[in-house]
Amino acid sequence: MLAPLPPDDTPAERPAPQARDLIAGLEKGLAVICAFDQERPLLSVTEVAERCGLTRAAARRYLITLEHLGYMRSERGRWSLSAKV
Repeated sequence: MLAPLPPDDTPAERPAPQARDLIAGLEKGLAVICAFDQERPLLSVTEVAERCGLTRAAARRYLITLEHLGYMRSERGRWSLSAKV
């Protein structure tokens, strides 16, 4: 009879990954998505940049990319999450 598998490690128990194993662009893109919440469903590029610690130019590129992929919508200089999120 096989022994049961040990439970998966919880995130708190796993060692932190090394920087070379992380994708900074993905982390920043997800930070842009997480900048939006129920209290702030509409944000300007400047507000996203401030909330995420990005330059305004970088925030704009992330928003445009996320809009192209269907995760964001824009209207009159304000951005919001799409239903895809």
